[in-house]
Amino acid sequence: MLQKLKREMSSFNKVVSIGYSFSTDNTGGHLIDQHIVELFHGKALYIVGKGDTSQIARVVEKIFPHIQVYPTNFKGFSDYLKQIK
Repeated sequence: MLQKLKREMSSFNKVVSIGYSFSTDNTGGHLIDQHIVELFHGKALYIVGKGDTSQIARVVEKIFPHIQVYPTNFKGFSDYLKQIK
């Protein structure tokens, strides 16, 4: 399934992550879903959550410096939808 997702994502240059925390393992050096996040290599990753997501962006950038990470500052998913109209 991951290989199919990787093929499908090859035509995208931007990914929007909504409500995902990018949690790390107990060492703080690896993302729990690292195998998924690696699919974002070479993509622009926009992180949407409630409020400022710059802390999450810093974690992703630290572990995956080859991913362009852009934090956002929305009041949740509904605010994001209103802003992108």
